[in-house]
Amino acid sequence: MTITAVKTLAASEWKPEDDGPAFLLKPLTGLEMTYVSDYVTFDENRNALFPARACEEILKHGLVGWSDFKTVEGEEIEFDKLDQSKNISVLPFTLIRDMADQLLGRSRLGVEEAKKS
Repeated sequence: MTITAVKTLAASEWKPEDDGPAFLLKPLTGLEMTYVSDYVTFDENRNALFPARACEEILKHGLVGWSDFKTVEGEEIEFDKLDQSKNISVLPFTLIRDMADQLLGRSRLGVEEAKKS
């Protein structure tokens, strides 16, 4: 087996609802996965199991932007590239959980794709 560097995984858009905002998600790198590995385990079917605390760590590394995300009053919420805590704090809990699950899935897929290249 030859050991090679993992290629950079590109961010892509995720829309939890067809008519809602779009979130830009970047699969976690191997190093970033080590940061969340203390929180995340997998069951026998390879489904991710993680506590709520892990969600913040996962989003901190994988959420890189959004578009058309608005307050209940209809005002556009600007993504703060310097303060992930501020970004995460405006997301509803169910969206945080769903987004963390999406990111873990994309990160595991990214590792599998990198192995094939």
